[in-house]
Amino acid sequence: MKHFYTFTFLLFTLMGLNAQDVVFDFNTTGDTEGWVNIPSTTTVVSQLDGQLHVGSDISNYGGTYTTLDLASDDYAFVEITVSSFTGLANGLQLLNFDSTLSPGPASKTNITVADGSTETYLVAIPATPSANNGVILGLGIRVKGNPDPGAYFSIDNFTIVGAVESTYDESGITKNPSFEDITGSLGNWVEAGGSNITRAVSYTHLRAHETDSYL
Repeated sequence: MKHFYTFTFLLFTLMGLNAQDVVFDFNTTGDTEGWVNIPSTTTVVSQLDGQLHVGSDISNYGGTYTTLDLASDDYAFVEITVSSFTGLANGLQLLNFDSTLSPGPASKTNITVADGSTETYLVAIPATPSANNGVILGLGIRVKGNPDPGAYFSIDNFTIVGAVESTYDESGITKNPSFEDITGSLGNWVEAGGSNITRAVSYTHLRAHETDSYL
């Protein structure tokens, strides 16, 4: 079921009213929460075992999308948990549609995925088409290219992150304090959609540079 969440941390008070996260968790049996197959594809979209299952025939850029009505300035990223996928050697694409809801004129961000695992990706929302006048009218996920017969993917969670309360800025810099330094682990997060991803380094490391004293 789609949910809307706001954070009530001190940041809420200091920075004003936050844009609400838009969360699709696909936990209601039989409810795709408004997600349908991308027009002109033969893809079948269904809710199955707490996930949005995208399959049957996803050849020729098959995928799924949902219509929205969100101010593009309020949203910068999407957090996507993708699982149970196979045959997607060319990866996926995040699409930002114009009013035609056609993949052709939609702006796109590529997502590199690995077969046979479950990963959470932080993906920059592609630029909203100028004809939308600053409104996100629809977002979608589709395969890139023409996968093998029988290929499919499932979405466990799709969260459109409110830009103001997001723990990420628009350059892709991760601000989440639970992440380790540049030599450590990013946990279940992986990098996607760009080569300019930045990770934080430790305070000790920065002080060493300032003082020329390395531990």
